[in-house]
Amino acid sequence: MSYHSEMDYIRAYVDGTIDPCHGLIIAAHLETCSTCRKKVQRLEAEAAEEMFELDSNMKTESHLDLEAMLSSIVDMKQVKPVIQDVEIEPAYVELNGKKFVLPKVLRNQVARISKWRSYGGKVYSAMIDLGESDARMNLLYIKKRGKGTATYSQRR
Repeated sequence: MSYHSEMDYIRAYVDGTIDPCHGLIIAAHLETCSTCRKKVQRLEAEAAEEMFELDSNMKTESHLDLEAMLSSIVDMKQVKPVIQDVEIEPAYVELNGKKFVLPKVLRNQVARISKWRSYGGKVYSAMIDLGESDARMNLLYIKKRGKGTATYSQRR
């Protein structure tokens, strides 16, 4: 992969302050990019470390009865989780008889994808309506020497 997400977007993704369009783009990118996944894992580990340090500082300053809290948690009635082994079918978009598998993060967005529009026969675009008034997200299909690739774009 030759393109990687900007660190500002990855940081916003990790700390949960990213907007919906960029969040979907980053999540889709992370499905195929191990380099950016490693960056996310590193930032998540740093954030967890900061939280543990903050928690540790609060414990020394707090008068919580942690033993009583732990006892009440241990004494709670346990509920067995229902585990369903469900295989989720891939979602596809189709253009000119070609099918493309959507990233997992976009599977729930299929109904929001508009019809494809052509821009001179080499570039096609389909808008994804995320319900955001100030942002748009598009799927792009760009032909390259008789072949095509699908990609994602976002515009504010």
